[in-house]
Amino acid sequence: MNDTAVLAPVPRGRRPDQRKREAIVAAAGRLFLDQGYGASVDAIAQAANVSKQTVYKAFATKEGLFAAVAGRLADEIAAPLTQPRPDSATPAEVLTEFARHLFTVVQAEDAIALHRMLVAGQAQFPELARTFYRVGPGHTLDQVAQYLGREAARGRIAAPDPRQAAEHFLGMLNGHGYMRRLLGVQAHVPPAALEGVIQAAIGAFLRAYGPPAGPPNTAED
Repeated sequence: MNDTAVLAPVPRGRRPDQRKREAIVAAAGRLFLDQGYGASVDAIAQAANVSKQTVYKAFATKEGLFAAVAGRLADEIAAPLTQPRPDSATPAEVLTEFARHLFTVVQAEDAIALHRMLVAGQAQFPELARTFYRVGPGHTLDQVAQYLGREAARGRIAAPDPRQAAEHFLGMLNGHGYMRRLLGVQAHVPPAALEGVIQAAIGAFLRAYGPPAGPPNTAED
């Protein structure tokens, strides 16, 4: 596993258990933020308190390890959409919880630093951004689209193209607020301001994609 993400020989034997794998991903995430994508496998192994061979057993490429870091972040963001819920949970309730969770994750300093690292390393590691989008923001978009598709099938929203609706919703949430954070123009967004963005986005989204009013009930008693 090296800085060009060339496939490394995978030693034979049992794969590391889940706890060690999670420790490796967590350590890699911290070191990628601190040192950039050039963080060494030796440093990652030491931070995870595992051997270098254990890292190789878990991840054959550095890009694969980075994808696991980004995927972990995406799974955190999508949790409100994928966890079991009672049928009574409305789209407004679920999307509001998702939006609050999204802002908690993406507005954090670690997430901002990770995005800045990707931009800074674009020339040296051009494939890294594609990997990050596929397993990160792209995965989140897929999860939102799948949720909206399920709700459309239930007749609770009107979204003939759930993926386009998901792009509209995420665009309203992120907008220029995230761009200002990414560029360092705005260092901190007060929680009240974020809640205002969420409520405005939910209201606009449901006005655009709410279920059409059904025909009047003309059935005789």
